[in-house]
Amino acid sequence: MSKVIYEPHPVHPARKAKLQAEGYKILDAIFAPAGTPLHALLDEAVDNVQVEAEYEPEDVDVVLEPVSDIPTKRARSKKG
Repeated sequence: MSKVIYEPHPVHPARKAKLQAEGYKILDAIFAPAGTPLHALLDEAVDNVQVEAEYEPEDVDVVLEPVSDIPTKRARSKKG
């Protein structure tokens, strides 16, 4: 399995070349699992962290009428 490092993008070309030469696969930091340290070499296993929601999600409004303002596709013109 390849080594993975999470870096904020865009990664500087010199840093990217260095990490790739060391055998790291670079992933954007926004995809890092919760609790994963950034800018750290992740050779060791990282414990999974359980994150609890700070609040309950709000109810979602239901659309009662379809939106009719959306333009429809026009038929191709017949030239010739």
